[in-house]
Amino acid sequence: MRTFIGCIFALCFIVSCQHRENQQKTENTKMQNVAVPGTGPVAYDIAANYFLKNTVTPGQLPQTKFETQEDFEAVFGMATTMDEAGKPTAIDFESHFVIAVSTEKTNVATEIQPSSLEKDASGQLILTYRLVRGEEMSHTIAPILILIVDKADDGTVVIKTES
Repeated sequence: MRTFIGCIFALCFIVSCQHRENQQKTENTKMQNVAVPGTGPVAYDIAANYFLKNTVTPGQLPQTKFETQEDFEAVFGMATTMDEAGKPTAIDFESHFVIAVSTEKTNVATEIQPSSLEKDASGQLILTYRLVRGEEMSHTIAPILILIVDKADDGTVVIKTES
């Protein structure tokens, strides 16, 4: 009988130790999965009604991040049309900066669409975009994408094309 009771105590001890070990593993896993503050998706607005100036080679922007109005205006012009929606998006460089992408000139209707803008643990802003192509056109265009980002989300910009 003593042997039987001893076996039960030993079994309870082993199960208890394994439970504690599993609990520690779970807590360690939870600690590894805790989000790093300041990482993850970053909010942005898309600027409309701008064009790439003819002094800039399409697909070869001098920079991808613009922090001043002067730097931005050296590369982009305003493309205003008559209706209310035709005004260029206002950009306040005091509280925002711009991330821009350009592709080479093309005679195929092409739109640069942002897939995501995220900040990683090292503080880099990673913009992933895709090209959406349409039909052939009788003229050429220099597609651009201009994102307006709050300076609170500042970081080194990395541009990636979605496959």
